[in-house]
Amino acid sequence: MKEYWNVPTLTGMIATILDPRLKKLSFIKNDTIKREIKRKLYDLYSDEKFESESNADDFSLISNIRQRVIPSSSSSSNFILNALFDDDNNNNDSVEKINEIDDYLSLQPLKYDCDPLNWWKDHIKRFPLLSKIACRYLSISATSVSSERLFSDAGLHLTACHNCLAPDLVNQLLFLKQNADLFPIFPPSD
Repeated sequence: MKEYWNVPTLTGMIATILDPRLKKLSFIKNDTIKREIKRKLYDLYSDEKFESESNADDFSLISNIRQRVIPSSSSSSNFILNALFDDDNNNNDSVEKINEIDDYLSLQPLKYDCDPLNWWKDHIKRFPLLSKIACRYLSISATSVSSERLFSDAGLHLTACHNCLAPDLVNQLLFLKQNADLFPIFPPSD
């Protein structure tokens, strides 16, 4: 068993560090693995930041071009160059923003009965980019048991004798099979 579980997958560990209950990674004893997980999180954050900034720049450039009126005395090429290279950022961005990851990791871990997705939803304004990453990684299904069970049930219903069933009928049969315990119409078999 240790042969398969001694090195955790990076995707699973990113999901773990983004879970506010487990972000300290106290169950991992190897500091190298912890550093690798944090480095990957920083890489994901910088990619997300670059993508959001490029989308914001594209939007502001388009709105700048639409808002300006082309002066009749100057050529249209000067207008386009001014629109492309004019810096309208009057808000002084010299103050370094606090990194969302450092801010997030400095918070105390949540209790285990808290819902991490609700926590990220409540803190989306404080951590706008990190919350996008968290929702992407925390929505990963932890196991494939339910899907495997569904495929197994479908295989039992679609046999050589029943290979002409309509897709809607197969969906209804699988739905009834999966939810049979919710319907009192089926008596328990003794």
